[in-house]
Amino acid sequence: LSSGKWENINPEKVYTLNVELSNNKEVESLEPVEYVFHVGAPSSIVQFTGDIDNKLIDWGINGFYNLLKYCKKNNVKKLTWASSATYYGKQEAPLIESKPTQPANVYGFTKAASEVIMNLFPDMNHTGLRIFPAYGPYEEHKHHFASVPYIFLKQMMKGEKPVIWGDGKQVRDFIYIDDLVELIIKTAVSETDKYLNIGTGIGQSYNKLVDDINIILETNVGRIYETNPYGDAYLNTLVADVTLMKEQLGTPKVSFEDGLRKTSEWIKEY
Repeated sequence: LSSGKWENINPEKVYTLNVELSNNKEVESLEPVEYVFHVGAPSSIVQFTGDIDNKLIDWGINGFYNLLKYCKKNNVKKLTWASSATYYGKQEAPLIESKPTQPANVYGFTKAASEVIMNLFPDMNHTGLRIFPAYGPYEEHKHHFASVPYIFLKQMMKGEKPVIWGDGKQVRDFIYIDDLVELIIKTAVSETDKYLNIGTGIGQSYNKLVDDINIILETNVGRIYETNPYGDAYLNTLVADVTLMKEQLGTPKVSFEDGLRKTSEWIKEY
């Protein structure tokens, strides 16, 4: 929960342990379980910058390897773990699972490396979910690590112009958090491929995002365009091919507009 908040966890339903995944002894000390959901790595490309690169790589690669050894030792029935859409890098959309990895940044490289490490455990029942950008309520504590829809909503609800890197034509496949959680849980109890895209299959440009928020809020807030600080490491288009996901898990229920509306309502009440 390095980018989470303990207050969001119901202590009556969840038993919590403070364990460092990159510490193999701590991981080995964990009691056996039947199913593992691994979402313990950073979820934001922005977090892979500056002096914390080494720590984040340690979590993403060494920590993942320690977890795999734990799963093998304890005969875990299934490991469901978070890979990322950044695994694909700069390729033509829609991105299908069979496409090779071409990561364009450190975050993508850690996810690609995790999938390579997974090959060391060929008999393990697992599914790596290549998750496309998620958004929704309960992101307040993440500050500038929050999703773009959340950040733009919060700014525009205060009448502030959101800052867009480049021309605003970059496209993302945004999935609402409730849909993401439901699909993750379904993965654990379903017969699935080793790797699945998790998204909606629908791309939204940042310009359209601002337009949609203005419609929902009944406002007319503008936008500010700035030079993209990430240069060639920035991914302009991330849209999933969700054919396999729909066949094996089902279809997301929340439309982009409804997801923005639900998120704006949560921000108002926060």
